[in-house]
Amino acid sequence: MDEQYSRVEVLPRNHSLLIYVIGSGKGTLCKLLVQDYHCHHISVGDLLRGLRDEQNDQYLHIKDYIEEGKLVPTTTIIDILKHAITSKLGTYSIRELLAKTRQLGKPDLVLYFDCDRKIALHRYLTRKLEGRLNDNEGIFHRRHEEFERLNPAILDYYRDLGVLIDFQRIAAATGQRNAVMSIFRLI
Repeated sequence: MDEQYSRVEVLPRNHSLLIYVIGSGKGTLCKLLVQDYHCHHISVGDLLRGLRDEQNDQYLHIKDYIEEGKLVPTTTIIDILKHAITSKLGTYSIRELLAKTRQLGKPDLVLYFDCDRKIALHRYLTRKLEGRLNDNEGIFHRRHEEFERLNPAILDYYRDLGVLIDFQRIAAATGQRNAVMSIFRLI
């Protein structure tokens, strides 16, 4: 992760963050949360694939990252997310949005799910999602290793804030779904 953005500074109150390993079912779960709890969900992967497909000159380099299964630089992700967030939340300027979210403080809840590597690999290789033409075992292993290398610092940060719920090694999607839905009913 880029040093400049190694800490999350912009997460408004009453917002939850879900951190999942690749292939663990986060997209499916987020769709259910949107449906049942009227949440907003922004998928970085969907945003990146959309930009790749529209051949936006500003983001032509994204295609290379996606095809090679590499992480897109944090600065690029932040620019893309700023646009997506302001599109969903209205006409706030970025400065107004950042000022408001800094005042509101830390997220209320961060949920982390791990998934057995073999199960995640199977899900990843068999999901056949539109726009995921290059999903293969080599890319999975590279992305999974990056996740394992970078994620501990992120988890430690949220653990120190006292907002992390860590569901270790939960593999069954229905088990995850039920656990998350129970937590969302409480908040």
